[in-house]
Amino acid sequence: MWRPYGLAGRITITDETHMRRDTLMSAFALAALLALGATPALAHEDAEERAEATVDEGVDEGGAQGAQSFEGDDDEDDDGGEGGRARGKSGKKGTKSSKKKKPKKKPTFAQEMARVELKPLGAKCEAFGAYAVTQRKRLWLAAIQAYAKHSPKQVHGWIIGKVKPPKAVIAESEHQLRCMLGAMFDEAAREKNPKLTMDVADKLGQSAKARKTRADRFHKHASTRARMIRHINRSFYRSSWAQGQIWYNKFVFASRNFNHVSPHAASRCKGVKARHSWKPKNKTHRSCWLKTLKKTEREQEILNASSAPGISRHHWGTEFDLFSLNPYRFKKKAELYDEYSWMKRSGMKYGFFQPYTGREKF
Repeated sequence: MWRPYGLAGRITITDETHMRRDTLMSAFALAALLALGATPALAHEDAEERAEATVDEGVDEGGAQGAQSFEGDDDEDDDGGEGGRARGKSGKKGTKSSKKKKPKKKPTFAQEMARVELKPLGAKCEAFGAYAVTQRKRLWLAAIQAYAKHSPKQVHGWIIGKVKPPKAVIAESEHQLRCMLGAMFDEAAREKNPKLTMDVADKLGQSAKARKTRADRFHKHASTRARMIRHINRSFYRSSWAQGQIWYNKFVFASRNFNHVSPHAASRCKGVKARHSWKPKNKTHRSCWLKTLKKTEREQEILNASSAPGISRHHWGTEFDLFSLNPYRFKKKAELYDEYSWMKRSGMKYGFFQPYTGREKF
């Protein structure tokens, strides 16, 4: 597991874990969240989640369904306040107790950012050193702690996917992703014998001219850049509602194939092999899942592949699954090994690290 400087430890929620080498995350906001004392359990999402939920192209699409806006009131006043109760008892208008004081307006998250001097990043891309990343994390921590003092429900809702992340979190995460991918395209264009393919299905090929053209298009044309990022970014923000849809589809065995069959499940069902994908359309698999396995066993199988609603890191707006959702494509000598190696070597310059790799060695 990768972790930036000073980051608190994390918890895994399952013993049988399947490696996810492709998950990268912005370190800025995560460190602040964990410093609040909220250490959500970790479980990686499987290779079918994006296709099932169709929610991962940004916070304004399906991934945000079921989530409230972050910039709202923390506690809503209603007629059940002290004034309303006093009026109900006396049955009279105009009493002192019926006059309700207007609640003091709470600072927005943007105002708390300004107060601690956490300034949004400029349009220009910058690579950070270790000290700069640490300083940025401290500013995020200060802003989130300040906001949590008067609006704890909002912060809690953010963490568990009930409330959309602050706009500043989404903006910084997406900005840094653009910067990191731009640096990858530039390096691919410079190499004589490229190891970085940076395939975005544009049919340009891998000649020196094609790689240079691809990098130029990424930097100069916003619409082309957006298409390239959509091709590379396989998963981003997801609300607890959207995560619940993924979970439910797996639980009733109505999803696409998902990884992976545990040794325990394989021992309970004849004809089902451990470490292979669960296949809902396979008769043997369906019989095992729906007739043999208990509900608690099914839940454990799902946890090997997907976080339960409320504890997915995708709720935070700082998590990206890049290039592929198939971990085997990142193995040595596989087609995405060099992309993975680059991110492992240089991702932290842009605030990204790999938070989860499983127990196996890569």
